[in-house]
Parts: sequence; C-alpha cells; structure tokens
Amino acid sequence: MTTEEREIRRQLNQCCGGEQKYFLELFRDVFYSEGVREMSILCNSQWLLVDSLSNMKLLRRENDFIVTKLYRKEGETECYIDYEDGNGNRIKRVRYFYSTFPLSNQHKDSEAALTMFYRNKMLYLPQEH
Repeated sequence: MTTEEREIRRQLNQCCGGEQKYFLELFRDVFYSEGVREMSILCNSQWLLVDSLSNMKLLRRENDFIVTKLYRKEGETECYIDYEDGNGNRIKRVRYFYSTFPLSNQHKDSEAALTMFYRNKMLYLPQEH
C-alpha cells in the first residue's frame, strides 16, 4: 500500500455520515453522501461516481439495497465493479480496462479496494451507515 493510498484511506475512515446530500444534474433523483463526495475528490474519480449512480438508477428497480465493490490489484490499471444484493449475490459486473483509481484491494486481494452501499436513493460509504 502506497503512502498516498494510506492517506486517502485515513481520510475516508473519518467520514461518519452527515445531513448533507449531493446529486449530479444528470441523476437528480439519486443522491450521494459526504463520504462518497470526499472519495470522488480524493481519488479523482468522477467517472466512478457517474457510473455508480447510473447503475443505481437501473438496478434499484429490482433491488432495495445494493452493495458496490470495486476491485483493483495493486500495480494494475484494470479494475472491475461488482454490484451485489447485500447477500453476496452478484447482480452485475462492469469491467474497466484502464483506470487511474488510486486504491487497491486489501488483505491479499480478498477484500475490495472500495465498498459503497445504496439504499433509499442514497449512495454512501459503509462507515456512514
């Protein structure tokens, strides 16, 4: 884990939820939390926010709760996102053949680089639950 990644994780772990909700003009009925906003800024990953919100709009029709898990092996530029139902059942997988996302999988690739939850039209980090 690089120093940059450690610092990003340290800052994200301080996110504990708040009253502020954010949205993108493109998806006015899907919101995201302060922690997700902070992740987007720290990781320079507006693309992840846009893709996640667009998938939430589609997947929420059949799922009340959605877990988003981004996987990226350290040193690689390819990553993928699994959207799950909260019980470990994959709903959808999206592959990205090139990404500059700075976080990598934790604990020898067994744990996602980033996890987010979606419920009640809100995308948030697990520590904001």
